[in-house]
Amino acid sequence: SAWGVDLPPNSLLSEAERLILAIAVLRRQAARSRMVGRSDFLHYAQALLLSDVPNSTVFWEIEELEWLRGTDAHELTSHFLSRIAHLHSAVPQAAELSELKVAFAQFHTRHFRLWLGGSTFFPDRVEAAMLPGIDLCRHADGAAKPIFNSDRKAVRLVATKALQPGEEVFVDFGTRDHTELLVGGGATGSKSSGIFLPVPLDADINGGTKAKLIEQLRWPAEVRLGEEELHEMRVLRLA
Repeated sequence: SAWGVDLPPNSLLSEAERLILAIAVLRRQAARSRMVGRSDFLHYAQALLLSDVPNSTVFWEIEELEWLRGTDAHELTSHFLSRIAHLHSAVPQAAELSELKVAFAQFHTRHFRLWLGGSTFFPDRVEAAMLPGIDLCRHADGAAKPIFNSDRKAVRLVATKALQPGEEVFVDFGTRDHTELLVGGGATGSKSSGIFLPVPLDADINGGTKAKLIEQLRWPAEVRLGEEELHEMRVLRLA
């Protein structure tokens, strides 16, 4: 409602989808010079307008998507297309469908997953977040990482080495596998990106017990298959 958009009570939008909607509305209002008095977001919205739009698979033609049939990327793209359509149907006058697709692509190449304080029942929950300004930096593995300070209710960048005056600041957006990079940005990543595979916990009757154990140990419920190695072998051995 702060941006003139009132979601219906039964919209059933995830936090990520609400962020995508916010990006679309920001872009739309900045393009039409409707952000008077909101200078805190004006420059960020203008930067989004000037930034290249990734060639996400949500823009591909139906014939082009056939190239991905039988892959995780095809399944994920179909899911996102249906969710973008649902988002548009929930607030059809907030943004055009094409604008929501642009917002989706920019969200998926710019968002972070951070611990933002958790909740009463899920204190370690990690959430999707947009960090205006920080997300304008270029990505580099092992670069500065955003950390949430629960006392100050603010996010700060923490670098592993001292930066020299005039040196470009790179940010580590976190690990994304080839499928996510292809769907969100239209290109695969480096050799280190690999592919995330869910741990096969339903292979036997002990799957539920294994899932609880993984949760207690705080192990990931997926493995990353790299070009030369398989990461997180411990959780795969447990499965």
